[in-house]
Amino acid sequence: MNVTKGNRKKQSGHVIGRWSLFLSLFLCLFQVFISFPIAVWTRNKFNFEAPLTHSYSVLIIIMILITAASIFVAFVLPKSLKEKLAPLLVAAVLMLFIQQNFLSWDYGILDGQTLDFSQNNGLGVFDLLLWLTAALASVFAAKRLRSWAGNILIGVGAITFIMAGINIANYGEANSTYSIDERDKFNFSKTKNVLLFLFDAYQMDVFRELADSHPELMEPLEGFTLYENNSATFAKTYPTIPLFLTGKVYRKEEPVLDFFQTAYKGSLLQSLQKEGWDVGLYHNVDAYSSLVNAVPAHPDIMDNIISGTPSRAKIDTYLQALDLSFFRAAPHQLKSIVFNKGNFVARRDKPKKVLEKLTGEPQSAQPFKYDYKEKHDALGFKSLMKEHAKPSMDDPVFRFYHFSLPHGPVLLDENFNSVRLENNFENSRLYSIAALKLMGDYIAQLKDIGVYDEASILIVSDHGMAATNGEQYNGVTKRYETLKKFGYTRASARSLLLVKNPGETGPLKRSQAPTSGVDVAPTLAAAAGIEGLEFEGVDIHSLSEDMPRTREYMYYTFTSWDSKYLNDFRVFEIDGDVRSLTSWNDKGYLKDPIPFENRDRYTIGETLSYGSEVKSETDFLNAFTDVKKVTMNDNFILAENGALDFNIKLTRPPKAGETLLLQFKFWSGPKITRQITINGEKFTTEIKPKKRGLTRGFIIPPHIHKSAPNFDISFESLTPDAPEPL
Repeated sequence: MNVTKGNRKKQSGHVIGRWSLFLSLFLCLFQVFISFPIAVWTRNKFNFEAPLTHSYSVLIIIMILITAASIFVAFVLPKSLKEKLAPLLVAAVLMLFIQQNFLSWDYGILDGQTLDFSQNNGLGVFDLLLWLTAALASVFAAKRLRSWAGNILIGVGAITFIMAGINIANYGEANSTYSIDERDKFNFSKTKNVLLFLFDAYQMDVFRELADSHPELMEPLEGFTLYENNSATFAKTYPTIPLFLTGKVYRKEEPVLDFFQTAYKGSLLQSLQKEGWDVGLYHNVDAYSSLVNAVPAHPDIMDNIISGTPSRAKIDTYLQALDLSFFRAAPHQLKSIVFNKGNFVARRDKPKKVLEKLTGEPQSAQPFKYDYKEKHDALGFKSLMKEHAKPSMDDPVFRFYHFSLPHGPVLLDENFNSVRLENNFENSRLYSIAALKLMGDYIAQLKDIGVYDEASILIVSDHGMAATNGEQYNGVTKRYETLKKFGYTRASARSLLLVKNPGETGPLKRSQAPTSGVDVAPTLAAAAGIEGLEFEGVDIHSLSEDMPRTREYMYYTFTSWDSKYLNDFRVFEIDGDVRSLTSWNDKGYLKDPIPFENRDRYTIGETLSYGSEVKSETDFLNAFTDVKKVTMNDNFILAENGALDFNIKLTRPPKAGETLLLQFKFWSGPKITRQITINGEKFTTEIKPKKRGLTRGFIIPPHIHKSAPNFDISFESLTPDAPEPL
């Protein structure tokens, strides 16, 4: 058959077009489904249940799927459709790379709370303009885009694969892992049981108010004593769980992950095992995956594990990383849809089941895990406990159960209806009612199987609501009162402590003994008859109501799960009633033992490092801590007249091609308008009423910074007589 030169060119171009189309779609999918999930996985190495090096089977399956999809589109779709699709995909390759790697705005912490997307509407304009430009170019400049396609695909592809390779190489090899096994989750001892129930963020004030307003909810708690003068030790869950299980207090003398590893050595849990107890720890890693670090899964401290990484954990971890990849890849205008009020899109039952079938790992090698139909873990626990609870074990039993309520987000109303409500005090109170009803249901199940009467039971919380509640309940007036000084700090210290001893009966009793989070472990040890361990706290039964005692409370703000030492602790000593401000003594900040030359916590007058010069292991947000003529509130400036002038010195002048981003947090009472002036350039921003910690970002392009070695910055209010500060 004769082939002319023109025909050869046409056929050759058609073949090249097919492969260009294949590579374009493949790179789009690879960036979203492989490259960025790997980046998330490696950057959060200690916060995911399944190690990356144990999960390559999942990534291989995904690679096969995206390759098959790319081949289908490139070689099966009609030619006319492929010609229209090709420039769109080339533009998408470039935009996904830019969006994921450069257009990363601050949306707050993805901890289940509702995100305020409006604060980045201004910055989101950059996203929109770039995506619209790319879309228009793919339509009106398709020929030009095709001529650039080779360079774009080769450049983006090379960088993407190199980045993925570097991330994998830097990950290292995972240690031998163990996985939680649930087959004995509801098996109790025939003779002796010590049970610890943790209801995350349940505030003592709400419990006391519900005891007054809903006394019927207290009826199941027969034999319990409520310790109303209880103080939390930490403001967050992360260091509190090892505190409850070991009695050891993290004081920033070593990196937090090192502490987690060492705290359990010679601890209560090991002593229980040596004495023949069956130890089952069921910390809620499904709701809070990073808590896997707070209780290192190892046979030396728990019996409910098996060796290996289950396919379920690999798939679940991958889908978590994929959700973050979707969020990062979406332009600002679509992020709220991807976020889906915290439900995201990838981590669902159907994707999990499909991947489980595709991985094909034998189920016999997997740990046992109970499944439930309910939409909330605490409701699932209720139904499973009703079906499976039994006193079948001859050995004494210790169980630790961690529930995600009433910690936000609010996912149940007081009648157990599945909802997703705004994370405010009123809704958190409804969530607390649901939690209290569930406490009663769990107790009823223990009574039904004959375990309750002789069991030692502690029902605790790790801290108060804090983020949604600066209120304190007044038992005399029967009303909530707003705490003015250290309000949210004091509210977060109001943790719950309920204790029932074997043989105790009668209605709920109340005690004013000065108890603390450090007392949980020694109380558990005393209940189990374990002696010879050293604790900072004491068995609560040794405390009298009139005993003088100084308790320590450490408040800190969350930065990220990767913080090496956690954020600075603001230490308070509480002498007397935790509810009285006069009992609170501010002892200042407990900082890291190792000084950082370039701290992210910026002090006015210091020289600011940025870009690659900033230390990668820093544990702090950019927050001002010192300036003249202002008063301090945690990490934020309170400038009484709403005006502020200062200068930021830089370690080096910005380069001519660099665009910098300055971010500030504002705190306002009424609705106000602020003006910021940077090197003579003015910007305005509107702050919503009563907005705490609202982040505003300001783009500093070259024509503004002009490669100057410093920034002259000023703030002023454009709202007359605005009483609230920056």
